[in-house]
Amino acid sequence: MLDLEVDSTLGMDDELDLDEMDDLKWDVFYSSFYPYEYVQGLYEIGSSIVGITVPEHLLPYVSQARQCYTFRQLIAVISLCKTILEVAVRDQSERKGHFKESGGNIIDFDSFIPRELIRQATSPGVLRDRIDDLYSETSKAIHGRTTIDRDTAKRTFRETMSAVHRLYS
Repeated sequence: MLDLEVDSTLGMDDELDLDEMDDLKWDVFYSSFYPYEYVQGLYEIGSSIVGITVPEHLLPYVSQARQCYTFRQLIAVISLCKTILEVAVRDQSERKGHFKESGGNIIDFDSFIPRELIRQATSPGVLRDRIDDLYSETSKAIHGRTTIDRDTAKRTFRETMSAVHRLYS
């Protein structure tokens, strides 16, 4: 059970002035995280994807996944990897013409199961299998069926970026 300690002096006005924030930053932020760890995290996760290009519409997800990695929010990294995969396979399925609007109706991608989108977006083979495996791995982690450590998050991010790059190549 997690025991959360509440400081009764905080939150009285629901606002802090600059001096109060400056005093608290050392206790709250820097007590568990140091600036050099942030830079090191960005370097680690960035060096995992050097030379890999992804479509512009995926960049906000990639950027947030990198930030989450640097701040040790590893489940969020995995969740964003799953989202990146979903967005990419939906986009590729649409580009390949698997979804056609009929009578002006909007295509409801949510009515398609992710595995079917993966199959429509990719040809049979190694890439389809890898995306399918990554999707399964990220689902297990997000739904609490496995634990995530820093190496797992970095590997999953790197493999997700590689798979997306190959999907668009």
